[in-house]
Amino acid sequence: MSNPTILIVEDDAAALMLTRRVLNKAIPEANIDIAADGDEAINAVFKAAEENRLPLVMLLDWNLPKKHGREVLQTIRQDPRSKDLPVVIVTSSNAEPDKSEAFSLGANNFVHKSLELSEFRDNLTATCKQYLNL
Repeated sequence: MSNPTILIVEDDAAALMLTRRVLNKAIPEANIDIAADGDEAINAVFKAAEENRLPLVMLLDWNLPKKHGREVLQTIRQDPRSKDLPVVIVTSSNAEPDKSEAFSLGANNFVHKSLELSEFRDNLTATCKQYLNL
């Protein structure tokens, strides 16, 4: 069995580095793919779907360049190949309207990029392990 793949969609270099570091430590067997904007995220998911190797979970920043996280989520939910891909919104927004919108569009979970590193690490790790069945 191949190692699980996590797709991180993040445009902020510091947030990407932190997320990667947390995942590499908590889930060292995971392969990590990166997309820096909404267009790259959609292309990565559809390319992986064509190759029958969808990631086991997508960590999607809500506020992205080119296409907003909501557009990415809508697009992948509308395609039968990716409609069931677990998508976790990982964002600095803790606004209730953003959470409600994300869930109404089909997000599986919502993790706030907390200023408290241990809280962010614990939430992100537990959420990923849930979808990776670890």
